[in-house]
Amino acid sequence: MIQNIIFDLGGVIINLDTDLTYSKLVSYCNGNVDVAKSRIFNSKITERYELGEITDDQFRDEMREILNHNLSDEDLDNAWNAMLLDIPHQRLSLLEKLKDDYSLYLMSNTSPIHIDGVNEVLKRTADINDISSFFDRTYYSFTMKKRKPNPEVFQQILEENDLEPSETLYFDDLKQNINSAQQLGINAIHVDGPEVLINYFNHDR
Repeated sequence: MIQNIIFDLGGVIINLDTDLTYSKLVSYCNGNVDVAKSRIFNSKITERYELGEITDDQFRDEMREILNHNLSDEDLDNAWNAMLLDIPHQRLSLLEKLKDDYSLYLMSNTSPIHIDGVNEVLKRTADINDISSFFDRTYYSFTMKKRKPNPEVFQQILEENDLEPSETLYFDDLKQNINSAQQLGINAIHVDGPEVLINYFNHDR
């Protein structure tokens, strides 16, 4: 019987559109979206930032070099968070309901700037200050120093909270992360559409 649920954040709880971030960045620089994507991808800056290998200020400075433009901290943060859309009220209501019956955990490949941005969206949406308030424990890649789909991410969550994989359910929007969790015996659901999460719990289980 399921007793624990682990949630991804982006694409599961908060809606995302990563193209908006690239569009915002190049709008500041009068550049080309594809060129910006290529430079950011080749620099591996996203991975290094989400692994906690560079600080917020180092991230911003490197982005200025990549874009060859002296953007302000505020402009960079706004662009980086442009991908963060809305958190539907029904998902927040679902989390509140699930807290009564399950132990809830959050695990996200993310960065400090994005978590600040998520909490700003949450404040506007529901007047709640911190996404962590919905969970027994939160896990972020930049504090864990590891990212999904590395199976060590899931192993750490299981071990630190004494969770049985067979009693644990996991939701993620990326198939490679689902596969990694399943290799450890975790029950995993691929969130490949906006209604998957809500529909899953609308059925009697």
